Amino acid sequence: MGDVRTITEPRGTEALAQELNSGRRTRPAVVVSTPSGAHAPWVDAERLASELGDLADVFVLATLESSWAFAAAMPSRTQVYGGAGRVYPVSLDWVHDPTRSPPRFAYAAAEGEAATTRLIEDGLTAALHAGACTPRPGISRPIEVTGVVKGCPTASQAVVALASGYAIIQVGMIIPGVSSDRVFAAGMQVRGALDERARRLDVRACLPDPESRLRQLNDGEILWARVESVNSAECEIAPYPGAAVRVPWQEVTTSAEDDLHDLMSVGEVVAVRVTRSKDAVLALTLIGIDDLDAPCSALSVFPGGPPWLLPPSDPTTKPSAITAIPQQKSRTPPLARMDVNTPDAKSPSSPQPAATAARLMAPRPTPLLIGPQRRSHPVAVSPAATPAASGIPLAAAGQETLRGMSLQLDAARAQVLRMEATVKTTTTHLRSAQAEIVSLESDLSDKARDLATSEANLRRLRARIRKNVQEERRTAGRREAAPGEALFLDSAEQFRFEVTDRWARRILAAEKADKPLRPYRFGPRFLESLEELQGIDRPKVADVVVDILTGLAENSAGRDMHPLRSGTGGDDPILRREGYTCWRVAIQRRSPQAKRLHFWRSAEDVELSRVVLHDDYAP
Repeated sequence: MGDVRTITEPRGTEALAQELNSGRRTRPAVVVSTPSGAHAPWVDAERLASELGDLADVFVLATLESSWAFAAAMPSRTQVYGGAGRVYPVSLDWVHDPTRSPPRFAYAAAEGEAATTRLIEDGLTAALHAGACTPRPGISRPIEVTGVVKGCPTASQAVVALASGYAIIQVGMIIPGVSSDRVFAAGMQVRGALDERARRLDVRACLPDPESRLRQLNDGEILWARVESVNSAECEIAPYPGAAVRVPWQEVTTSAEDDLHDLMSVGEVVAVRVTRSKDAVLALTLIGIDDLDAPCSALSVFPGGPPWLLPPSDPTTKPSAITAIPQQKSRTPPLARMDVNTPDAKSPSSPQPAATAARLMAPRPTPLLIGPQRRSHPVAVSPAATPAASGIPLAAAGQETLRGMSLQLDAARAQVLRMEATVKTTTTHLRSAQAEIVSLESDLSDKARDLATSEANLRRLRARIRKNVQEERRTAGRREAAPGEALFLDSAEQFRFEVTDRWARRILAAEKADKPLRPYRFGPRFLESLEELQGIDRPKVADVVVDILTGLAENSAGRDMHPLRSGTGGDDPILRREGYTCWRVAIQRRSPQAKRLHFWRSAEDVELSRVVLHDDYAP
């Protein structure tokens, strides 16, 4: 078990800051601050020292003065104060990139446990990067042992029973960000390298390769996975720790207008389906997963272990972890206790009361410095220093000496009064500053709590939106379209369906083999002309196309099918092009500007050209 080093004086914090920035350290350091007015940090420093052991040094800034001195001595954005904690890795990369050493906040006692767990994980990760598990000269090398997991006392530790006693697995050094009970279960057999001195078991050599675990997934398998990153167009989802798969938006939603930020959150657990291409490349999709599919589980980190993820709770249910955080009152003792007239007032962050400070700074009276009321008392002086020795009359000399001492005493009293006034003013300013600090910390705590609540609400809202989108997608394929409603997004596919539907309904089953739809295609202006003309009956146009493609139009007087000429005269040439002849057929009759259909026909196929008004003779 490691020791907790408590720092109360600014001098100690300055030395700590120099050590952290020196680059001489061989193991990471964890620094925890104490909230103003509190007697101890919300973060459990003893647990930090116990679980990190010899892997990291743990420091506690016990007073407000030490926190401010530490903040002043550290580079910008690398400080800790107000109850926060931070791990400082051995490498100095965090000086230039503070995100490599993120602060872990605890604004109340209820938040201390989570912050402590995060700091332990950060410390274990930093220790691993510092080579904590690499044998050093002069230290016996680890030995290979086999044991049985007895349990997981904390989120970052698993206890293993060995033939030689017990050992600890530091889970944060194996799978950062995953709780120990999601990696190990009681009764599991494990094998690893034992550090006999620290009684620490390193099982990393037995950790399965993430890629090999993904290769074991079957096409169509459904499982739980964790969202690792999200942007507007794609996300990364991990079905196994350290094995994130890129998932484009098309596998999350069918609408390009959806922003994935609105549908999922980092850290959220979602159901995914495994798909594999012909070359066995693995991909994930969230589309088409029905609630009834019930994902079986998440993968286990080690064979025979528990699933590394648990199913998410119902997105419509509010989690109690957020709402259960108690509203904290002011953690600072009443300001009346810092009254300058109260000599017993004490606070970790307050100065000495003014009266006490005045007594400390005022010179102590001596037999020579006496007040007028005590001038009758004898004064002891050296014979060599008497006025008589210098030839000055004794009475006059004594009076002159007393006047001089009285003036000195008056000046000293005036100085003390000025110092008392300064102390009072400084104390008033300090009280005001402390009150403001307490108010700011209270506001910050409230805002952090509000932010946590908002983030939780946002996660639930995103999950609900994604669930609704998937539900709409599933039900859209089951409902019947309303009459006249488009069944295809592509207009060409829609009209081809209408033609096929009319052919299937009009041509008897026994005649379909003799009257098939001959091959046809759309000219560049056909679909546009179909949409532009008002008052046109699309089913009727489809009927005309069926008559053209089956040959019924040529024998129907109502269709008035004839070749289209270059003019209105009977002698004008018929329009032709490279094996095609242009034809004109009636869609409507006996109505103003009755609609006509122009099409090109060859021996192999038909090209539908345009739907036009009666007086339009352009092909």
